[in-house]
Amino acid sequence: MGIWLYIFNHKEWEHWYKDNCSAKTVVEWNAEGEPNIPIGIIYITIGALCEVFYIPFMIVMARKEFIQHSCYKFMFLMGIIDMFVLPFNAIAGGIQAILGYHYCAYPILYFFIGVIPS
Repeated sequence: MGIWLYIFNHKEWEHWYKDNCSAKTVVEWNAEGEPNIPIGIIYITIGALCEVFYIPFMIVMARKEFIQHSCYKFMFLMGIIDMFVLPFNAIAGGIQAILGYHYCAYPILYFFIGVIPS
């Protein structure tokens, strides 16, 4: 529903996703955010490791002997989706945690980071 509102009913999207942040300025929201470097590093590390570990599994599942079975086709598709979503969920979240950014400082950016993988 979020992307639908953004494209076709932008005024309502601004009310729900942007106006709720109008209580403070961007500078005030940035000052409120607390950088959390250890959590950010954990998010990025786990996300990067999962991306790297997916590669050999995807190569094996793409072999002719496996891909001919429908279950491997489905697992391969799920792997592609996971590899696409992981940078948004883990790596972008880790960067956000390290820098201490708040949703209200960059609402459109974080809205799309949340919408694209879903």
